[in-house]
Amino acid sequence: MFKKFKDKLTEEMKQSPARLQASMQQLAQ
Repeated sequence: MFKKFKDKLTEEMKQSPARLQASMQQLAQ
């Protein structure tokens, strides 16, 4: 399950780094 999440994260990173950063900041809070 976590690997799937990681793969999805990698794809999102390629498509939209800015949006990914925003998501990470939300998770960090």
